[in-house]
Amino acid sequence: MTTASPHSPTPGEFDDTVVDALNRAVRQLRASLVRPPLAQVPIPSLNRPLEVAKVFACDALYELGASGDPITVQVLATALRLQHSTISRLVGQLEADGLLRRGTDPTDRRRRTLTLSAAGEAVARDSARMRRFVARCVLADWTEADVLALTATLTRLARSASARLERLPDLARVEFCGGAATLERGDRLGRGQLTRPVAPDR
Repeated sequence: MTTASPHSPTPGEFDDTVVDALNRAVRQLRASLVRPPLAQVPIPSLNRPLEVAKVFACDALYELGASGDPITVQVLATALRLQHSTISRLVGQLEADGLLRRGTDPTDRRRRTLTLSAAGEAVARDSARMRRFVARCVLADWTEADVLALTATLTRLARSASARLERLPDLARVEFCGGAATLERGDRLGRGQLTRPVAPDR
């Protein structure tokens, strides 16, 4: 068996049973973590629940703020991997909730910056406490060495996914279309919609 490097043009050569077992494990993990799906999370500092999307945004802003660099809507959109328009609406809701403040970048007064308010920082701290609590409950019978090994493996998986998933449409063309045909314009495969190949332009 061989493994492909993150920049290899071909998928890794794993046995089907290995990949199927991995996919089953991922499905089981997803079913455990997302059941029941939560639309809101109880936030002790607010004494009320808050929508999950807002909690995620506060988490991201808190982490981004540690760098000291100005945070814009685009920076937040990139961090959360969401569309600019989606983040713009979310930022407006967070501002209305008193969880962030808009400012002006001192190095470029045309750019608006985002900063968590004291309430927003409290939300991020509450979120971190809850994530730690959940992890400790789920991994209660694991050793610290097991947890460190899992962390290293998941970190490696995240890096591999980041490096290779953008190339997935090209890899799929070779695998399923023989590399000769092209997919419909708009690259629908990249959005998870595999389509029949269309004839190349003449």
